[in-house]
Amino acid sequence: MKIFVLFLLPLEVILSSISGKSYLHYFISWMPAIAVLTAISFSTFSEHIFSMRFLDVLEDKKNSFILLLPIAFAIYMTTGIFGDYQETAARLLFHREKGVEYNDPLADFLRENTEKEDTILAWGVYPSINYLTKRDAPTPFLFYPAYERSPYTEDMALAFSTMIAEAPPAMIVDMYSKAPDYILSIDPVIRAAQIEREGILIFEKTPYQNAFFNFAETHYKKIITVEGFDIYSLISDKEQ
Repeated sequence: MKIFVLFLLPLEVILSSISGKSYLHYFISWMPAIAVLTAISFSTFSEHIFSMRFLDVLEDKKNSFILLLPIAFAIYMTTGIFGDYQETAARLLFHREKGVEYNDPLADFLRENTEKEDTILAWGVYPSINYLTKRDAPTPFLFYPAYERSPYTEDMALAFSTMIAEAPPAMIVDMYSKAPDYILSIDPVIRAAQIEREGILIFEKTPYQNAFFNFAETHYKKIITVEGFDIYSLISDKEQ
């Protein structure tokens, strides 16, 4: 079993890196190997950790505190979880007038400036904005610009372009900054800089992107930037 696990984790690392991308959910597949490694480590060291000699040391409060400090520091440095708790505690203790629920400023703006029947397109990534705003997306192909080449990419890309053209969303949020090496910006100036920059991975990988950019340029206008994301609004017939 131990030999198998020693090969399992490196294998998972290799498999999760084949695409060349580093999306966090790609690393979920590491969890079984890490869980088994943790169990083996616990089994190996538990006889020493729970030995009577070690437990006698822990009975001293001073020794326990000294041992707890580096553990807490390691957790803080690797996860930043205490910072999140600190922010939450400060809000609950000193800023209760803001409410106890976090409101996403981007979602708030979109919700306040659209109707319930309107659709919103999160260009590239972060389709959870549709959930936060309670506004549907105009297409099921939410991660369209990041699709890899496959036998299905052409059909999905064409379907995306067709749906956007036939039922344009009320607003488009340019989420390129969430993954600037994989998602091209709607802004032509930023997009040109991305393409010129060495190492851009996504250019022309997914078909019909230029058609989408041309459509966005002629049918939408940038109205505001919220939380670093540019928001484009559909140009009405009167404005055209």
